[in-house]
Amino acid sequence: MKPFVILQTRPEDIASEGEYKSFLELGKLSSQELIRIRMDQGKFWKIDFSKISGIILPGSPFNASNKNRPTQQKRIEDEIFYLLKRIIKDDFPFLSICYGMGILGVYTDTKVTKKYAENLSVVNIELTDIGQKDKLLKGIRHTFPSPTGHKLALEEIPESAKLLATGEKCPIQMIRLKNNIYSTQFHPELNYQSLAVRMKVYKDHGYFLPQEMNKILAAAKQHKYSDTNKIIQNFINLYQK
Repeated sequence: MKPFVILQTRPEDIASEGEYKSFLELGKLSSQELIRIRMDQGKFWKIDFSKISGIILPGSPFNASNKNRPTQQKRIEDEIFYLLKRIIKDDFPFLSICYGMGILGVYTDTKVTKKYAENLSVVNIELTDIGQKDKLLKGIRHTFPSPTGHKLALEEIPESAKLLATGEKCPIQMIRLKNNIYSTQFHPELNYQSLAVRMKVYKDHGYFLPQEMNKILAAAKQHKYSDTNKIIQNFINLYQK
């Protein structure tokens, strides 16, 4: 099997490790089958698209629409934009999440704003008619719970993209460009345990009030995450070569 590549931008080791572990477990992949690139640790080697099955770009503490980007963020995003040019041109299998949705929006000249920000919580995601028929969402219920938490979101759907899922507070929760390029605003890689780890890392980053962490986790524990997690499983199963 050709491996997948995960491009990580989280500089916090605990969050980065937990994120990578989630994709390994949900995708049922070994470390040889999911090549990890920590973009925060320096310029990475060139990716040979002919030798991989797909690319995953998860979340980040960066803000995608930040005009005065720190040097590290600018370097990372310039590298991502370079890859996106090839990904979109070739309709190469790609899954981006949260920050990844914002990056895709910036690249496609789509408005990314604070208008539809959501504090960290578990929300109901609702598939659109198109989403219910999409190959990546096969076997997933029409409405399902998923962790989410973001300061920015798309204010409009990118030109030629399809809206696959929506939510009560954030209307653009999942999109598809062409046939194989996907992006979610919510976090399909998280369950209760991995959410708890991430909340501890980012409790002072403005995604939620620190004093409400236990309350949020107590509510999150009441949900099952098999549907949202299945998106990761489906992506791997659909595109592994």
